[in-house]
Amino acid sequence: MTDSSFPARRAGMLALPEPDIPIAPSATISSIITSSTATSHNTATSHNTTRSTAISPTATPATATTATLDAVRERIHRDINPQIQILLRPHGHQVILDLIQVPYPLRGQRLADRALDLLCRRADSAGWEIALEPHPAFGSDTGRLAAWYRAHGFRPEAPGENAWMHRPPRFAVAPS
Repeated sequence: MTDSSFPARRAGMLALPEPDIPIAPSATISSIITSSTATSHNTATSHNTTRSTAISPTATPATATTATLDAVRERIHRDINPQIQILLRPHGHQVILDLIQVPYPLRGQRLADRALDLLCRRADSAGWEIALEPHPAFGSDTGRLAAWYRAHGFRPEAPGENAWMHRPPRFAVAPS
């Protein structure tokens, strides 16, 4: 997949990144997901809930833009914590998550969980797929990081800890 606007400016960054290899979406918007497990977190407890979800074959996802991703980042800073670092960049109907990082003194409060949940909810409402590559650049264990992303609905596109991971959009099915 090539796009003349790729790589797009990363939301929250002042300079363009090094050129990246475009990501091919692992699922199309016309695919149907019959059920999935969504992980819900709050600051005190953690519990899993199962919900039926489907992607409408007629739904047209919104195109992710730097402005919409800046608004998501600003909401994370306003509603969760302004010190969370989150780098996002648009690529058509896909959002590339380059970084989500919580400063050491604030860790252990589930701030990253809450920020990623907010991003996923916004992506779901817009029909965006989120893609990322777990990377040890900031001292993270890639296996642990990949497991954390899997708990938020991301799936690897290939075996291995450093494989790109994708989370297709989820839309709640209206009760019948």
